[in-house]
Amino acid sequence: MSSNEVVILLSLAEAREMNVKIVSVSLPVEINDRIEKIAAEQKRSKSQIVLEAVEKYEFDIRWAPIREYGDRIAKKLGITSEDDVEQIFGRKAQSSR
Repeated sequence: MSSNEVVILLSLAEAREMNVKIVSVSLPVEINDRIEKIAAEQKRSKSQIVLEAVEKYEFDIRWAPIREYGDRIAKKLGITSEDDVEQIFGRKAQSSR
């Protein structure tokens, strides 16, 4: 491990309270500092912050193909802003009445 990396460990108390596995993760010091800052600001553990980051990452991966499809359709239709979307749906809603 280089000098600019740190190891994050779940505490034994956290492991006993939840059904968790204690792991060690090497991170650049700057990333650890950011995690610690966020945890302190949110009054939450570093483990909670890392867990939410992983869950968000998984969510983003699952939805990436759908977002890419939406981007392709928007480009094809010339949609470049939320105003464009509102105009399109506004016209469709009015024309269907």
